[in-house]
Amino acid sequence: MNITHTSWLLIPLAIFVGAVIPVQGALLSKLGPLLNHPIQATLVSYIGGAVACVLILSVSRSTYPSLGELAAIDWRLYTAGFLGGSLSVGCSI
Repeated sequence: MNITHTSWLLIPLAIFVGAVIPVQGALLSKLGPLLNHPIQATLVSYIGGAVACVLILSVSRSTYPSLGELAAIDWRLYTAGFLGGSLSVGCSI
């Protein structure tokens, strides 16, 4: 297995991301009661995640698909976000 210099930088990033997952859960468990419902805390989490994605994409060098390319994608693939939200709702019930 050939590990490049870039790959070595990803190892600490993966460890950090893995460590953040329980922190997020702890923060959401405190935020839910303050907002009177755990789904409201989940919404705050998703909004924060969307803002983070927009910021990361704005500084990345990736190209964006055209509207035609987006329209050509099977609509079922777009249900992933809905399924993720449904999973969060199911876990909080």
